[in-house]
Amino acid sequence: MEPTDNDVLSGRGAWFNQHPGNEQFRRMLVEKKTAYMAGTKKRKMDISKAIVEAIYSLDPPGRFLKKCPSTGQWKELSKRDAADRVAQAMAYSVRGKEKSKQ
Repeated sequence: MEPTDNDVLSGRGAWFNQHPGNEQFRRMLVEKKTAYMAGTKKRKMDISKAIVEAIYSLDPPGRFLKKCPSTGQWKELSKRDAADRVAQAMAYSVRGKEKSKQ
């Protein structure tokens, strides 16, 4: 499986940050950050799931991929794992915003 420009790739570093799918994913996080910060736990999970669905509804459909360390092959995350990844990225983004206010 080869990543497309709409895929969100798990990983660190410039290559991952500059991947078009990851750039698009970060823009989605920024768009939803205010609603996420003000939301209840249920609302936050709904926002995470909506972002996952937005990625999957792209043309071609995006996926959340992680590279298997033993094989080097890309593996698709389940929708639940993808929603958890979105929630984690959103929480990290929110924490960064709060730190910058201090």
